[in-house]
Amino acid sequence: MKKVTIAILIALLAVGFAFADVNVTFRANTSVVQGLTDTTGGVDLRGTVTQWGPGTNLTNVGGDYWEITIQLAPGDYEYKYGAQVVNPLDGSVTDYWENDIPGAGPVPNRTLTVGSVDMVLDLDFVGVAQGSPHPYFTPSDSIDVLFRVNMGEHPDFDPSSGHVYIVGAFPGPDGADNMWVPDKYALTQEGENSDYWSYQLKLDAANAPYDSTMYRFTLGSWGESEGIYGHGMFPDNENRGISVYGDTTVAWKWWNDSSPAGFEGTDTSAITFTTNMSKAAGNNGFTIGDTLLVKLGYFGSSSELLTDTLTRQGFTFNYATTVEQVPVTFGQRLYYQYYIYKLGQEQREIYFNFDYDGSVPSEAERRFFVINTATVAINDIEDSEVDARRMPIFRNNTKLSKDVTLTLECDIRPAIYQVLAGSTLEDIQSSVTITPAMLAADPDTILKLGVWVNGPMSNNGEGTWQTWGGTLAGDVNRKMYDDGTHGDAVAGDSIFTIVYNMSPDSSSGTVGQEFKFGIGGGDNESGYGLNHIENIDV
Repeated sequence: MKKVTIAILIALLAVGFAFADVNVTFRANTSVVQGLTDTTGGVDLRGTVTQWGPGTNLTNVGGDYWEITIQLAPGDYEYKYGAQVVNPLDGSVTDYWENDIPGAGPVPNRTLTVGSVDMVLDLDFVGVAQGSPHPYFTPSDSIDVLFRVNMGEHPDFDPSSGHVYIVGAFPGPDGADNMWVPDKYALTQEGENSDYWSYQLKLDAANAPYDSTMYRFTLGSWGESEGIYGHGMFPDNENRGISVYGDTTVAWKWWNDSSPAGFEGTDTSAITFTTNMSKAAGNNGFTIGDTLLVKLGYFGSSSELLTDTLTRQGFTFNYATTVEQVPVTFGQRLYYQYYIYKLGQEQREIYFNFDYDGSVPSEAERRFFVINTATVAINDIEDSEVDARRMPIFRNNTKLSKDVTLTLECDIRPAIYQVLAGSTLEDIQSSVTITPAMLAADPDTILKLGVWVNGPMSNNGEGTWQTWGGTLAGDVNRKMYDDGTHGDAVAGDSIFTIVYNMSPDSSSGTVGQEFKFGIGGGDNESGYGLNHIENIDV
C-alpha cells in the first residue's frame, strides 16, 4: 500500500510540473507613437494574456523602453498594447487601443505561444504590426541610434520652407570626426503634416561606449539652434547629453525643451485685430502686397497657437481680421504678435512691451490684451514708441545699394559702473550673469570676459542670431576687440570694436539692422526684445 501511495504522489507531481505557469517578459518600445512620454503617460498589455480592454501597466525602464513580466500557462495567446497619452495643455488623459495611438498604424492582434520554460519576448514596437520593421529605424551590424524632436511648439518654424538638423560630438556618418556642422545632418519629417522629425545615426561598435556625448538640434545655423541650459547631463552648457552603449532609440524631445504651457480656460471670444501699417511702410519695413499675420495664444494663453491673416481695409494702411471662437480665460492676458511674410521669409515685428510687469523675460517681447468678454476689439493703431497699442514696425528691408564696411563700437564702461553700483547683469538665455561680487573679487572681470555682438547684423552674410553663451563666445566672426586691432582705434580704452563687411547680395545686406551686445557671449545687456535697431547710411 505504501508503494502505491508513493507512485500516485510522483504522478501528481509530474502532472503539476507539466502544467505550471512560466514567467513571460514582454518588452515594448514606443518610438513610433506620438505624444507619449516616460513620465506623463503609460503603456499597458491587453488581450488573452491579461484581459481585453484597459490592461495591465508596463513599467518604464528608460526612455522609449517598457517591460512587464507575468505568469502564463503553456498555450496560445493573443495580445495588443494600449496607451494612456496626457494632453500637456489641460492634463487630460486619453486611453488608446494600439491601432488608434497617434503615430500608430493598423496593428492586428499579436500572437504568442507559451511553452514550458520562462520566456523573454523579442522587442515589440508599439504601433507597428508584429514582425514588421520600424518605419524610422533599421538596426544593423553598427550601433544604431534614433533621435526624434517635436517641432510643434516652435512658433516660427514652417516645415514647408524650413528643415531640422542635428549637431554633436559623435563621429559623423560621412567619416567626419564630429557632427558640429549646423546644416549638414538633416532629420526626416515623419509624415507630411507631422510635428515629429527623426534621425538615425550609425556608430562603429568597435569604438563603443560613447559616454557623455553632447548633441542638440538646429534649423540650419548656429543662430537657430537649441540652447539647453540648467538641466540634463551638462547643466552649464547649451547642449543635450547622452551615453550610448548599444542600439537605442532616444525618447523624443520638444524643441528646446519648450513643452506647451497648460491651458485651463473654458471661455471663448471673437477677437478683432485692427492695426495700421503706415509707420512700418514709412520705415521701408512693409510694402502694400506683403502678407500681414497675427499669431495668438503664446505662453498657454489659449489652447494652441493660432495664426490668421489680416486684410487691407479699402485703400488705407489699416488692416484687420476677426478670429472667431478663440479659447481664452476671461480676466486673463492673451499674448500675441504681428508678423509679415516677405520675400519668402517670415519676419517678426520689433516690439517690447513696456507695460509688462511679470517675471518671465520672454513674455515682455509679446503683446498682450486682457480678454473679458465674448466679443473683443484690439486696436493697435497708436503712433507711439512706447504705448502698448502702438502700430507695428519692422526693420528696414531695403537692400543696400553697394558694399559697405561698417565699424561698430561699444563702450563697456556703463556696464562696469552699473555693477559697481550694486546691480546684477542677468543673463536671460545662458549662464554669463555678472554680479557685484565678481567685480569685488576682480574689478577687471568684465574687461577680461570681453564683448560679442549678436543678431541678424553679421559678417559674411550669416544674417541670423547665434546661440548665446559658449557658442557665441567661440564665434570669432562676432568677437569685438579693445587691443588696437580689427579696427579698434585705441587699445585698452574700454571701447570694443568690430568691423563688418556687408554686401547687398547677402541675406543680411539690408539697410535696417538688428543686434545686441553680450559680455562674455551671454545675453546680459537687456531683456527680451530690447535690441538695437539701426539703419545703415550707405
